[in-house]
Amino acid sequence: MKKYLLNQNLTTGILISESSTKEIKLSEIQGSKDVLFILPNELISFVEFRHDLKNKKNIHAALTNKISPLDLNKETPKVLDTNDPYVFFLVNKQNMDVIDRLLKDFDENIRITSDLLFFKEIHGQDLIFNDNIFLFGKEESVKLSKKSLKLLDLDESKLMPVKNNDLHRDTENKFYTLNTFKVNSIFNKKFIHRIGYVSAGLIILFSAVGFININSNNKQINQMENVLSDLFSEMFPNEEIVDLRNQIENKLNDLSVSNQSKLSRALDITNEIALKANILEINYTDESILFKCNFKNDSEESIFINQLKRMNINLNIDNRENNQIGVVTKFVYEL
Repeated sequence: MKKYLLNQNLTTGILISESSTKEIKLSEIQGSKDVLFILPNELISFVEFRHDLKNKKNIHAALTNKISPLDLNKETPKVLDTNDPYVFFLVNKQNMDVIDRLLKDFDENIRITSDLLFFKEIHGQDLIFNDNIFLFGKEESVKLSKKSLKLLDLDESKLMPVKNNDLHRDTENKFYTLNTFKVNSIFNKKFIHRIGYVSAGLIILFSAVGFININSNNKQINQMENVLSDLFSEMFPNEEIVDLRNQIENKLNDLSVSNQSKLSRALDITNEIALKANILEINYTDESILFKCNFKNDSEESIFINQLKRMNINLNIDNRENNQIGVVTKFVYEL
């Protein structure tokens, strides 16, 4: 997994691979699937909290009570869980908005961590990197500006200097998975990719078959037919090609009515739900849509369900739970 250590300016950073590092702009990163984004601890505060609690709501409450609100502008922070039960991040709304804007153009699920936790994992001792110092005590870890050295009466020679080439160590990283889902972008990534891409691809293939028969010589026809056969096989890997033209035409006929009507329904239902509820997550299959929604309380959820019933939109409740942010309910809509 690659890692991207974001600079304090939030526009550039260091891309870290197994054997090299290079400085690039955030906008130059191609995809986030295999990238861990390391954000300044000023945005996403690392906290280690040892506890014997089982309930997530109680863990979050105990943690926020332990942390002084002065550190987050007197605002109760949001607690972000990681892949380690004792490691958390705290973030206020303003910083969360900044993070969302920074990473909004990447894939829906993005792994993020803080530079303070990152340096603890790869070195674990007091160090200095660029204009910041990182101190690791038994109870607490701290990131400070290099200017703090004089104020704290710290001896810089006792801090381990870290350079870019010291960053590519193979360690297990703890992280929070950020979902940058936006209702108006899901169709390009999931449902339309499955239906629209295949439909458009078949139309292009069908048009291309006719085009090469009219405008090409025999050699060009043979070359193009080989390319079209490869494309068809890529879309339908389990189907043997016997008559390419007829197979494409049959696929278009099968696909056009049923799947386009499903797509239309999916768009309408999702837009309607987005107007009436706070959607946390959506998952699509060929036969159904799963909506994960957040409500302030049971009454708000009940009003939402009744509003949709009056519109002949019937949702089945798959799961529901009460937690720190209210009521979280998973609904299934059958297409």
